[in-house]
Amino acid sequence: MPQADKQQIKQYKLTDDVFGRLAAATREARASGIPPQAAPDASKVRSLDDLTNQAMSADPRIPVLVKKYGFTPREFMLANIALMNAIMAVQARNDPSLSGNLNQTWVNADNIRFIESHQAEVQALLSGQ
Repeated sequence: MPQADKQQIKQYKLTDDVFGRLAAATREARASGIPPQAAPDASKVRSLDDLTNQAMSADPRIPVLVKKYGFTPREFMLANIALMNAIMAVQARNDPSLSGNLNQTWVNADNIRFIESHQAEVQALLSGQ
C-alpha cells in the first residue's frame, strides 16, 4: 500500500459523529441482510482505493448505504479501518497474544482513547446490538 494511504489511515480520527454514522450503517446493513465482508483478496489490493473498490462491489446495496450515512466510499473504509485498528489495539493491551494481529503502523493514539471512552457503545456494536 502506498505510504500516502498508510498515513491517511493512521491520521484518520474517530469522532462521535463518525462512530454514530458507522454504527447506524452497520446496524442497517445487518437488518438488510448484507453479509459481513470477507477478507479482501490481498493479491488485488495495492492501495486503499483497491480495498474500497472490493468492499463496494461486494454487494450493490453497500454503496447506497455508505452514501446514505454521509460517507464517501473511501472515507467509509478509512473509518472502518481506524475503528477496527483501535479496537484491536485496546484488546491487545488486555491480551498480549493478540498483538500479532495488529498493524502498529496504523494505530492512532487518539482513536485508542476514543475506543476506551466508548467501551459500552463499541461492545454493543460488536455484539450486534
